[in-house]
Amino acid sequence: MITEAAEEHIEWIIRHRIEMFREMGWNDDDLQFTEQATREFLDESWDQAPTAFLAIEDDVVQGGCSVTFYKTFPSRHNPTGQDAYVLNMFVEPQFRKKGIATRLLKHILDICKSEGIGRVALHSAPMGIGIYESLGFEKVENYYRMIIRRK
Repeated sequence: MITEAAEEHIEWIIRHRIEMFREMGWNDDDLQFTEQATREFLDESWDQAPTAFLAIEDDVVQGGCSVTFYKTFPSRHNPTGQDAYVLNMFVEPQFRKKGIATRLLKHILDICKSEGIGRVALHSAPMGIGIYESLGFEKVENYYRMIIRRK
């Protein structure tokens, strides 16, 4: 069953975020910083956080992911100007290869369709590429980023 996470699920959201980054090869310092920053953010700003969903079966959390919604200018490829960004996709290792990530993502896509979201983006670890492509996501080659650091 896919359910929207509540404040009592903060530890699961943090766990999924950190384990996802650990599997992507992040070092311990980056993981520790990210865990602390995420914990502080969720404790202080739960109502402003991305919407998180959990796959729970028999009271056991099997995986989860989050989505954030934002507005941009409309375009030919996104006439509504409403975007979504999927993040924090993680399935506990013992529950992988059972369609949980696919169900989580389909749940989010259903919400996006019902809310008139015109475009959905995400970043993928190598493990997730097959799932995302099977649901219609396409790799975009012109993605750039800049990290703005505080002094």
